[in-house]
This record gives sequence, structure tokens and C-alpha cells, in this order.
Amino acid sequence: MVNNRFGEGWQSGDVIEMDNASARVPLEKGEIICIEENNEEPITELQTTTESNVEIIQFNNNLFTSKKDLMLFFNLFDTNTILCENKLEFWIENGTLLGYYRDGKFIDNDTDIDIGLFKITDDIVDKFKEKGFEVYNIYGDKKTGLEYTFKRNGYKLDLFLFKKKSNGYYQYVWGNHKYSYKFPKFKLERANFYGMEFNIPDNIEEHLTAQYGDWKEKRPEWNYINDPKNANQEDE
Repeated sequence: MVNNRFGEGWQSGDVIEMDNASARVPLEKGEIICIEENNEEPITELQTTTESNVEIIQFNNNLFTSKKDLMLFFNLFDTNTILCENKLEFWIENGTLLGYYRDGKFIDNDTDIDIGLFKITDDIVDKFKEKGFEVYNIYGDKKTGLEYTFKRNGYKLDLFLFKKKSNGYYQYVWGNHKYSYKFPKFKLERANFYGMEFNIPDNIEEHLTAQYGDWKEKRPEWNYINDPKNANQEDE
């Protein structure tokens, strides 16, 4: 095991430095500890070329089984910071919520973070840019449904603006068409995920069942457009 020590200061926006070869984290935020199979030599960086040999990655009190999950953690950490600082009520959603409730971690084949909100500020894009996120795409508008997609460290973050209607709450997503996902109405309650406090729907099993059906079944080939039980094409 070895502690990686890079950088002298830390701000939320530069929590992680990435290139095609390595991942580094500044000392004052925490240390990456790599536990590598059959290797007692010090690991000075988490190299992509040796990632298949890494069994566990530890950052502070969190354990990860892949560099992908470590990158998702950093993106989720900064998302939590940004939205809380801007006093926006939000919750973890879709695959992120499923991973929290079913697996207690990010889903193995999930490569993005999903967040739901009922309100969003006009300057939210600038807030994410300040933390090193790039705008990947923006779909829709506040009136008809809205999705912000950001990207950092090679992984995406989706913010979905939900609409409250009399018969349920609606999330909107875009592929080749616009789709709505209908969920039963819910309130929010607090939960802990990777050592951070988040909101989750208070009817979480009903919520997951609306989208996944049998949410206990693991489906590595899940398609977010065609497979959700509650998806409806809006622009037919």
C-alpha cells in the first residue's frame, strides 16, 4: 500500500487532476491508497495500465473497486457542494439511486451521476464550470422539462428538472426523441451515501419499481431509453 501525495493546497474545484495515464488527489483533501494484487512495491500513481491489478482503492474512509467509481465519487462530491451552496433541494436519482439502495455503491456498469431537482438557478452552469465541469449538452427548458449534462474526468453528470403534476412527478430525458418518466409523488428524506448526506425519495422501493420493475435484478445491458417501465415518448 502507498499514499499518493500531490499538491499543496486544495479547493473543491480542483479535487482531482486527471490525464490519460494517472489519477492524483491533493494531500489536504485526502490520500489515495492502492492495494494491488501480489505487489509489495510502492505505487506512486494509479496508472491505467495497471488498473486491472488493483483490487481496492481507498480514499479517506471510502473503498472503491475501480478508478471509474473514484471519479464518480469526486463528481458527486462537488455536485453536492455546488447544489448545497446554492441552496437547491435535490436528490440522487435513477442509476445512482438504485446503486445506493440495492448495492450500497455505484452500479458496476454505471458511468454517470443522476440528480433530480424541482427548481434550478439560472447561473447553475457557471457554478459547475467553476469546478472544472464541461457542459456536454443542455436539453429542453424550464417550462417543458430540462436536462443539463456535464462531464469531468471522463464521466458524465446529469441534472434533471422534474415537473410536478396532479397525477405524479415527471422527469424528462432526451435520446433521438424526448421522453418522460412518470413517478409516483414523493417527499424527500435524508440518507448517507459514501459518507455524504443526500436526499432520496421517501417511497424509494415504489419509486424504483416504477422505473425498473424488478429493481433487485441486475441488468448490465440496461438502456435508459428503451428499458424503463415508466418511459413515454413525448414527440411521437
